[in-house]
Amino acid sequence: MTRLHELAYRVIAVDSLTKGYSFADTFDLIHNQYKLKKEKAFNITLRVHRGGGFTKDALYLSGLKKIYDLYKAGNSLDHLMMGKCSLEYAPVVNELLNQGLAIPSKYKSLSLQLEPVIDPTIDFILKNLK
Repeated sequence: MTRLHELAYRVIAVDSLTKGYSFADTFDLIHNQYKLKKEKAFNITLRVHRGGGFTKDALYLSGLKKIYDLYKAGNSLDHLMMGKCSLEYAPVVNELLNQGLAIPSKYKSLSLQLEPVIDPTIDFILKNLK
């Protein structure tokens, strides 16, 4: 939950940046409206505004949602364990595997082999991300 909160605040800050808010406006938004402590609000605002912002923070939650939806639907995530590969390239990786031009990963993630223990609160949040 702590990590999801932090990512959500970063997404809010990135949205603020893309709307043209200044550093002070973004800090004010996160600190005063969302009641985040000063130091944490400052660090998140600094992270986003430094060098034009880390938009990867905004993309992270949408990617997490896609992976979670695949996992919940019972789809295999094995092709993603073969290396740095985005979901968009999954069909290409599968075709390479089918043609024998790629080698399946030797190792399986232990977390994907265990019976899932799903926290209802985190499940609700992940199901409702946009």
